Formats: sequence, C-alpha cells, structure tokens
Amino acid sequence: AKDLTAHRTGIKLLSIEKSKTIKQALQLMSENNFSQIPVSDAGRIVGSLNENMVYKALVNNPEIKKHPVENIMQQAYPV
Repeated sequence: AKDLTAHRTGIKLLSIEKSKTIKQALQLMSENNFSQIPVSDAGRIVGSLNENMVYKALVNNPEIKKHPVENIMQQAYPV
C-alpha cells in the first residue's frame, strides 16, 4: 500500500493499531469514508478490517466493540 502512495507527496497511509478497540476502528473508518483499513503493529501492516466483517461481528456480539482490533482482524491485504 505504501508503494501506491510513494509518488504522492503529503499523503499518509492510514491504518489502525491492532491494540485499538473495534469502536475506534469504526470511528476512523467512518471519519474517512473507508470500507476497509489496514491493521498495523509498530508501523508494520499485520492485518486488515472491512466494514462487512466488523458489522457481522457486532451483530453477533455488540460488546465486541470494546475488544481490540486484533481479535477480529483478517490477513493483511496483498502488496
């Protein structure tokens, strides 16, 4: 993903740290109109989230919004 933005100066790749809550991830995705977002750990992309899987997890367990992103993240997007 960083390769996609390498030629564009001033553009920052947004991601969510795996330790952040699912609620925080949803807020970041909503604020930026994202349907998916990379999950990072110390600046390294380690997984991914998309709105469909997050909402499915919330329907199954509304309290999951308090859990860390790493509990439901999927594999990282291919580079």
